[in-house]
Parts: sequence; structure tokens; C-alpha cells
Amino acid sequence: MALTGTVSLVAAFGYVTYIDLMNNMGHCNFELVPKWLFSAFPFLKYLMYTPS
Repeated sequence: MALTGTVSLVAAFGYVTYIDLMNNMGHCNFELVPKWLFSAFPFLKYLMYTPS
């Protein structure tokens, strides 16, 4: 994407920030989202990384 000029720096930094935040919270054993929410919305497990 960088070679074709279609890269968005805001999207790239946003993605890296989001992934880094989710990774840090998962390794710190911090529950940002309650476990019952994953059963109500199963697609969240593909978007978020949590200890549960």
C-alpha cells in the first residue's frame, strides 16, 4: 500500500495502537469487556483479545 500511495497514516497508527492496547490488556489479565458480553455477541471474540 505504501508503494501505490494508498496508505493512510491515521488508519495504520490507529490499527497499531488498537492491537498494542488489546495485547497489553490481555497479558496484564485485565478484563475490559465482561465475559457475558462475549456470549451475547460472539463476533467480539474475533475483534478483542481478553484473558477470558
